Amino acid sequence: MGVVLEAKTDRHRGVVATILVQTGTLHAGDTILAGLAYWRVKAMTNAAGERLAEAGPSTPVEILGLNDVPSAGERVLVRKSEKEARAEADHRARA
Repeated sequence: MGVVLEAKTDRHRGVVATILVQTGTLHAGDTILAGLAYWRVKAMTNAAGERLAEAGPSTPVEILGLNDVPSAGERVLVRKSEKEARAEADHRARA
């Protein structure tokens, strides 16, 4: 679990979000959900710009691969699959 600190669209990299991992470990390749945005983490970097394979608690990371720009403060949750994350995002959008 974590929280979105900021998110933006970069002309060269697409949608980029900085998140703070709060509990558990986030791995490159995990499927995550934040508000109505969901995505598979394609790449993850730390504050120094170094690529990471995983990030533990209290680690701020910048991630790529988002389908939409999430709002700052949105809770970030890991889901088992992109299908599950998409279904939950669609449910949230209808509610």
